[in-house]
Order: sequence, then C-alpha cells, then structure tokens
Amino acid sequence: MKKRRPNAKISLKWIPGHQNIEGNEKADQAAKHAANNGLIPWGRPAFRTMKSGQCQQIQKEIDTQWMKEWKTGNEDARKLRNIHKRPNIVTGIKLYHSIKNRKHLTWIATLRTGNCSLNKYLHRFHIIDNSTCECGEGEETVEHFLLRCKKYDRQRDQL
Repeated sequence: MKKRRPNAKISLKWIPGHQNIEGNEKADQAAKHAANNGLIPWGRPAFRTMKSGQCQQIQKEIDTQWMKEWKTGNEDARKLRNIHKRPNIVTGIKLYHSIKNRKHLTWIATLRTGNCSLNKYLHRFHIIDNSTCECGEGEETVEHFLLRCKKYDRQRDQL
C-alpha cells in the first residue's frame, strides 16, 4: 500500500469478535458466507460479477418477491387471484389478444386492477373528499360499479 500511495495514513483498530455487537456479528456472518460461495448473506456479490449475472440475480429476487406478494398479498392481489381462478374465464395473454380496440384493453386492465377513476381510487389519493358512490349505497369500487350500483341497473339488464 505504501508503494502505491506513500502519503496514505493507515491505522488498525482491534474490535473484539463475538461480543454481541450487531455489526460485528453481521460482518462475521458475511465473511463466513463469502468464504463458502462468494456472496454475502443479503445477496450482494463479494466480488465483481458480469453485468448480465447481476441483472439475472436482481430479476430472480424480483420474481421471488412478486410471487410472495401474489400468494399472500393485500386486497388488490386477492381480487386478481379471484378473477384468475374462476372457471371458463379467458385470462392473461389470450384475453388481451382477443380484444382489438386499445381503449377497451385499457378499460379492462384498469378495472381489473382497481386503478381507475372510480371514487374509492380517487379518494385514496386525496383527489376527491368522499369515496361514496352517487347512488348512496356504499363506496364506489369496481365491484360496486359493475355489479351493484343502482344507477346502472338498466345497462346491466341489457347486458
């Protein structure tokens, strides 16, 4: 080191190991893990890897997290799982390929995710003050809008 940087100041400090110091324990675990397979426990490479390898690792972690959220997710994930599991329902790529009008594709995607300009969604982002439907029967959700709202009984009957 002194040959490369003669003006550099180096100091060493001894830190007692295995004394229940959180950073110490984490560093010890990382060193042991790196000695075994070149990676530290929280997934970062201990050495430089090719960019494609890094991207592959990141994608793998994203997929794992997405699958976990899909299986145990919140209300939105439950809604999507319920739609997906119904019998005789065309889903995914087949559904979207069967619809030729881009505007209709957008409507279906936003209704399926609940991210549309219904009162509950707008209220969530403080765009409007109240999430209640104009019919007065509860919150204006996708389910309410499509299945229950009295304002659209006639249109539902026609369909």
